[in-house]
Amino acid sequence: MEGAWYGLVRAWRAAPWSFALTLGLNLALSALPAAQILLLQWVTTALDSGENVAVALIALGVTVGVAQVAGDLGGFVTERITSEVYLQEQRTMLKAVCRLTPDRLATEETNAELQACRDSLDQVAGHSFAVVTGLRSILAAIGVCAAVMHIDAIAGILVVLAVVPLLMVASWAARVLDAGWASIGAENRHVGYGSEQSVSQRTGTELATLGSGERLVGMVTEHQRRRNKLKNSMMARLLRGNVLGAATTSLLLCGALAFLVRAGSGAGGVAVGVVAVLSGVQATAAAGDALARLVQTAPMITRYREFLASVPEATPQAIVHSVGILEVEDVTVVYEGAESAAVSGASLKVAHGQMIAFVGMNGAGKTTLVNAILGVVPTRTGGDAVDGVDLATL
Repeated sequence: MEGAWYGLVRAWRAAPWSFALTLGLNLALSALPAAQILLLQWVTTALDSGENVAVALIALGVTVGVAQVAGDLGGFVTERITSEVYLQEQRTMLKAVCRLTPDRLATEETNAELQACRDSLDQVAGHSFAVVTGLRSILAAIGVCAAVMHIDAIAGILVVLAVVPLLMVASWAARVLDAGWASIGAENRHVGYGSEQSVSQRTGTELATLGSGERLVGMVTEHQRRRNKLKNSMMARLLRGNVLGAATTSLLLCGALAFLVRAGSGAGGVAVGVVAVLSGVQATAAAGDALARLVQTAPMITRYREFLASVPEATPQAIVHSVGILEVEDVTVVYEGAESAAVSGASLKVAHGQMIAFVGMNGAGKTTLVNAILGVVPTRTGGDAVDGVDLATL
């Protein structure tokens, strides 16, 4: 519910008048299916009694035209607002990334989290309209059910019950997606990073020089296989659940059709009953799909919002206009899972205008020491200061 409200608020802030127009169009569209059923019943009743059907036919034609125009206009406005919301959400996410500390950005967990947030931007941007579409579909389904109940009460109840299996499947699917989303995001991060290194001018040249390109391709391919395996397994579970839900819904709708045919008076009444159930099928399916999309994207919205909430607000920091001396004392860095320190007890002092060099073989800890000074990696002991002031406060 909070995710739905979040999407609506973001869309309203992005384009309030366009969003209000979209709400109005969708409310109008939600009333049309039930109106068409009742108008069709009016036409058949008038034909059976020999009355003039011109007004009813004109009204029926108007509803069809309004549905077409409102649908096209709503699609245009929706696309426009979605693009604006996407731009705002992307800017919000990037600003949050800029406020992350270097040591947090350096972790694999944060990189996987950022990749997952990037992958979910489309869902975040379109979530408000998924909410609006879901509301329209639910209202349309309620209207159709009311129209069906006007013909036969039991048939109307069966049409309402037909939504329940879809809701149950949607709720279960949300849990499945929530469990697999983070793992897929982590594999996407590996695939994206490896692919970028292969085509980048600098790293691509180095890989070609060392003859390591094939090895990197193999690593990327392996992560791609893992991602596909996770995704295929998840989609197979969702497919089985959807088939079971659809089968149950179909049985309930067939029962509704049987009661409507029994209640119909003459060929016209039977025809109206058939159209009513078909409209009920469409409205129920649309409502189920809309609710399924909302439930399935809810974990993505939640994780996206949790990431934004986990980033602290920017705090004022002192600006160093000139540096007299940089001091590093007894810095030790031990990477997680490592048995020995990458850097142990390193100390140095560099005065303004002085130049020093870190020399050593690969893996000696040169880059790690620089990253420790910059705050990119956490230190187990020691620290650094500029003119006696802790570097972390600057």
